[in-house]
Amino acid sequence: MSASSKGAHSPPRHLTTREVAQDAQRVLRPGGLYTMNIVDFPPSDFVTSAVRTVQSVFRHVVLISYDEVIGKTTGGNVIVVASDTPINLGDLRASLQARDPSGLLTVADEQRTARFTECATVLTDDFAPVDQLITVPLRYW
Repeated sequence: MSASSKGAHSPPRHLTTREVAQDAQRVLRPGGLYTMNIVDFPPSDFVTSAVRTVQSVFRHVVLISYDEVIGKTTGGNVIVVASDTPINLGDLRASLQARDPSGLLTVADEQRTARFTECATVLTDDFAPVDQLITVPLRYW
């Protein structure tokens, strides 16, 4: 039985690299969006590296999550939204508001996203230690 069929806590490393983001960029239509859902917990080393990796490829990258997750005080899902053309934050926020009955999700603009990834490592096909970066709280073991 493979690790993925056992519910592994770490995503396949080969799906988190700069080369994968470059492949996605290559096939996107002009103005297209690349999105990725990432789950991590403080200290958030994996999610910050995954986002930094996408930033190394696309010109514009923003995040959708809860303030506490973006602030690295709790864990959870982070949605990465990337494009080579500017992302219309007004449209993104309006779409999010229509789909989020809690009203608690937020869109982190490019500046906040850049602060989120300060000092993070870019993951490549030659260097993607995802299993060492991801944090899984003890309660999940």
